[in-house]
Amino acid sequence: MSDILAREKQDVEKPDRILRFGKADRIEHAIQVVTFVGLGLTGLVQKFFEAGFSQWVIESLGGLPQVRVIHRWLATVLMLAVIWHFGKAGYRTYVEKRPRAMVPSMKDWVAIKESIAFLAGKRHEPVKQGRFTFAEKVEYWSFVWGTVLMIATGYMLWNPITTAKFLPGDFIPAAKAAHGGEALLAVLAILVWHIYHVHIKHFNKSIFTGYISRQEMVEEHGLELEAIEAGLSGPQATATEMAERRRRFWPAFGVAALIMLVGTWWFITYEETSIATIEPIEDVVAYKPLPPELRGNGGPALSEDNPLPTIVIPDTTVPTDTSVPDPTGNESWATVGPLLADACSSCHSSSNARGGLDLSSYGATLAREGVVVAGDPASSLLITVLEAGGHPGRLAAADLALVASWISAGAPLEGEPAAPSSWDGAVGTAVILRCGACHSDTVALGGIDLSSLEAVLASGDVVVPGDADASRMVLVQEAGGHPGEFTADELATIRQWIESGAP
Repeated sequence: MSDILAREKQDVEKPDRILRFGKADRIEHAIQVVTFVGLGLTGLVQKFFEAGFSQWVIESLGGLPQVRVIHRWLATVLMLAVIWHFGKAGYRTYVEKRPRAMVPSMKDWVAIKESIAFLAGKRHEPVKQGRFTFAEKVEYWSFVWGTVLMIATGYMLWNPITTAKFLPGDFIPAAKAAHGGEALLAVLAILVWHIYHVHIKHFNKSIFTGYISRQEMVEEHGLELEAIEAGLSGPQATATEMAERRRRFWPAFGVAALIMLVGTWWFITYEETSIATIEPIEDVVAYKPLPPELRGNGGPALSEDNPLPTIVIPDTTVPTDTSVPDPTGNESWATVGPLLADACSSCHSSSNARGGLDLSSYGATLAREGVVVAGDPASSLLITVLEAGGHPGRLAAADLALVASWISAGAPLEGEPAAPSSWDGAVGTAVILRCGACHSDTVALGGIDLSSLEAVLASGDVVVPGDADASRMVLVQEAGGHPGEFTADELATIRQWIESGAP
């Protein structure tokens, strides 16, 4: 310190060059420049990682994981520099009893007002300011505020699990937004405020060389120049006082520095959650496309190597004629409904109305315009589509003739009673479709297996042949609220099937 005093005295004798910053100040500034530029660069390329410049920087530095490691190393150096700054500021204030030159005061408000008057031409001379101008104080305290915010939010991002133990999880994305926003604000402030006052207004080299010209002192720090020339600058404590204060300062600061160093070590090593970089997500096929015969627009066909295991593929073969009665012209929905349920319910039901077409009930079938044109089978899509062939759901020729006869008769709801249904027709289809998810040979909830006629008849009173009112299948469905529910037409068919002996 005596060297600085000697040099300051020597500078007074050489008025054209005055020592402004010692070596410690210049080293600290150099560290701040390196860490600030490095943190800003490695942080903003992560914030705007999609930009071309960001991609170039990331690749040049060895990839994103390496960028994140560099960012954290620089943050660690910044925190150590902050501890050093606390010690240096404490030494000057407590040991040397120097004035708190960086603390804002009313003189700064006066300086702002008089500087505006000078720039407006209402004042002939620039305002005299002390060791630090109001512009330098604004920049310093902005840096202090920004550093506190960046360390606090950086801790949350560095240790998200620990943060979530004490704060709501929303604080973590909020910390990320604040961290990135403050970084962008700090970089813009340096580019605008600092670059203008230090490099454009006039190139102030004192932070690099330590010295400032007398003319610059007159213009920027007139009050400090007057204090230097009056011998009032430098430490205000005597040599004896400084020796006594040093004996108290160093132990106290040593303990404080040790606590801060331990805190810094805990900060950077407590979690590795955000250190590890997750490998990019691998693109995988999450679904199987429908075969071309179902989509009608090309695509890979089903094969042993390209199965479609998770959907029901309707049988596209034309059913063989069974012993259905010849058309009489007296067909009703009771005759046609089971045929459509058997052939079409996998794609056109109340729960799976592909193409918006529901053929599970009389009302739903006639509600879709053009599907059934009463009295005109040739204009009914139900007939024309099935007759054209190629449709997944198919009817045997005799069944299709019954449907066409029903349409020719005006597509009535009521008519002569149809022949009783059997398990192999609409009944089995409806039961397996509605109940198979919970009552099958592989999943038999409540011990009930409804996967075959034999299994149904072996399930106790689920179906009591000849007595629908004693059959639990009917009673449960009529009570409503069961997860798998028959439509009204399906339930009527099942009741009729049971009354006819459940064939």
